[in-house]
Amino acid sequence: MLAHARMRGLPIADYINPEHPIQKVHYGDLIGNVPGWRLNRWRSGRTDVPPPILPCRFLTLPLAFARLCDPRSLSQERATACRRITSAMMANPVMVSGVGRFDTRVMEVCSKRILVKGGAEGYQAMGVMPGALGAESPGIGIVSKVSDGDIPVRGADGSFHNRARPSIALEILNNSILFPKRK
Repeated sequence: MLAHARMRGLPIADYINPEHPIQKVHYGDLIGNVPGWRLNRWRSGRTDVPPPILPCRFLTLPLAFARLCDPRSLSQERATACRRITSAMMANPVMVSGVGRFDTRVMEVCSKRILVKGGAEGYQAMGVMPGALGAESPGIGIVSKVSDGDIPVRGADGSFHNRARPSIALEILNNSILFPKRK
């Protein structure tokens, strides 16, 4: 958001203020136009940027991730933006989460079929790209949340990793139509 504010020539000193123009543009325009989502109040998260409270209804976040990966039902402008985002993420998976990190490795191994992005507070989102399961298959959104936030732990080599999200995500993928059981 800081880069977005600078790009638009907006002041950056108080960009985390909910009344700052970039907050209204970022959240108000982008998130506020997603069907079923309302910007009704703010809370502070683990980062310095106060996110809006989004509904935690079943399927809301997976549906949003499915639309990101398969934006056919969105306006032409928004669909173009979604395709640009997913193309950039899959062309440069290391920029999504870093060298050797879970999100990066899944996208590298799955070769432009699955988009993966972990988030704050234990969220893990995955999107199966249209056509990944067959010529006519739609995009699919999968989201899980670890209730304790899945705080990263330091490994023996000094690197940090999440203890639960990768296991949960791989189990979901392993027990789904994406990776059918071999007989």
